[in-house]
Amino acid sequence: MKFALSIFLCLAVAVFAVEPKGFDGIPFGETHDKVIEDVLKKGYTPEVQPGQVIVPIYNLGDLPVEVIFRFNRVGHFFSYEMRTGAIERERFPKVIEAVRYMSEQLSLRFGVPTKKNFYRIEEIDGKKAAEYWVWDDPEVDVATFIRPRDARFFSQATVTQKALARER
Repeated sequence: MKFALSIFLCLAVAVFAVEPKGFDGIPFGETHDKVIEDVLKKGYTPEVQPGQVIVPIYNLGDLPVEVIFRFNRVGHFFSYEMRTGAIERERFPKVIEAVRYMSEQLSLRFGVPTKKNFYRIEEIDGKKAAEYWVWDDPEVDVATFIRPRDARFFSQATVTQKALARER
């Protein structure tokens, strides 16, 4: 009985390990055309640009975000970015609310983050980006950020498949 249980556990771990990660059922490694096809099947109208496919409005739970699919030099989907619209400095608490919600949604998929930061507006001024939460995953780099743009701020999340990012 113990032998059968150990074999079952090994198989379960192997199946879990090879589960393709990606975005909303679109696995990493897909070609540019296949990602466009999958996005269209989901009912979204993508904006197609060289090296990326953009979904202007995607509902991440209750949060509308823009999703950018990125492709490596070989043409495989290796990374995606989600970002909210830019919000004025006076409404900075809304940016914090959005990045926290986005981070919590990613936690459902990637587990507990290894690093959590909590910022005040003064701590972000002058920075290109302020990491909010960061996950330590062996297959993907995952992080959420608060980014300033002019006199406004927006929330951003990036998920990058490590092996495909190095593919040439």
